[in-house]
Amino acid sequence: MAEIGFGYGSEYQLLRALGHHRNSFLKQIQSAIGTSEPIEWLDYPCDRNRLSLDGEYTDIECFQQEPCYDTLSKNWPKFWPVRGSRAQNWDGIFRIGNKWYFVEAKAHLSELESSHRAISEKSESTILNSLDKTAKWLNSSKTGLEWLHSPYYQFANRLAFCRFLRENGIEAYVVNVFFLNGYEKPKGTRRVIAQNYSVTDSSDWQAAINTEIDDLGISEESLRDISYNVIVDCLNYEIAVHF
Repeated sequence: MAEIGFGYGSEYQLLRALGHHRNSFLKQIQSAIGTSEPIEWLDYPCDRNRLSLDGEYTDIECFQQEPCYDTLSKNWPKFWPVRGSRAQNWDGIFRIGNKWYFVEAKAHLSELESSHRAISEKSESTILNSLDKTAKWLNSSKTGLEWLHSPYYQFANRLAFCRFLRENGIEAYVVNVFFLNGYEKPKGTRRVIAQNYSVTDSSDWQAAINTEIDDLGISEESLRDISYNVIVDCLNYEIAVHF
């Protein structure tokens, strides 16, 4: 998790949604997924040293108390070479019954982009193999190598994580939460805005998401029942757009 901003940014807005507008927020997620079943949002482990914000779960840590953990742990090195900082970590995780949902939150357009960091040749080969399998799984017109070097590498490896879990018997999904009016960075007093990277129109998020999936060579149809998008307005939590 990045350092949380006071009054702005995806981490702040997600915590605000869960803390101050939980009922409306979770109803929006239920609507996007197409269910009325209750959502069980996972708590993150406390930072016992109290030196920083409680950390996000990384890779398969959230399954440590589940019967499947031994199998996942055994198969993980074949899927991803590095445990910890370079593995997948999530802004939020929730369950609906036996289904697991992994949440990515974004508050401005540039948060969609990320790049792969150079690692050892052996480790990169493992990641490349997983991306290539995922690209084929989703009928992508692009190769795993193109995914590896895509500016949308983060979403690519999140989809790979979802495939890994499904291959190991876990019904897993990605939920992308995009905030409108969520990035007005204050300076000194909250009445003075130093930076405003907010997205104010849902069509801008939709256009950016279309660019992302086009770059990865995948279609909306191939992501159906795998990845969900929810657009939440920080000025009105009763209004949501999902697609």
